Amino acid sequence: MSGGTLEYMAAYVSGKVGSSGLTVDTINTNSNYFDIYNSASTATTYNYRILGDATGEIGTINDSISSWYQDYSAFIENSGSWFVRGGAYIYNTYAGSFYFSGDNGAGGSAAGSRMVLSPEV
Repeated sequence: MSGGTLEYMAAYVSGKVGSSGLTVDTINTNSNYFDIYNSASTATTYNYRILGDATGEIGTINDSISSWYQDYSAFIENSGSWFVRGGAYIYNTYAGSFYFSGDNGAGGSAAGSRMVLSPEV
């Protein structure tokens, strides 16, 4: 996980599907599977975090370096409306387990995803 590939999360800015191939209607229909963030989000607006998403727990040293192991950190925003974690190998020392940032939702050689199964409650 540390610096291997970006991993897309089921978390996006409300109404901004980017290049994901999904539609707002599709996401709204399945909204219980997504963390949906305020459309006023910017790269440094951690006040829009959702408890448990790790952006608040990790924190930052400055505008783009997390307080845990100096991995890169930026909140999602209109131009990068999908959360990614982990950091790709091409990001060198900024990649790592505590990396998080926004991305446009398009696939690429440095991006992937992970299936997570949880019990129904």
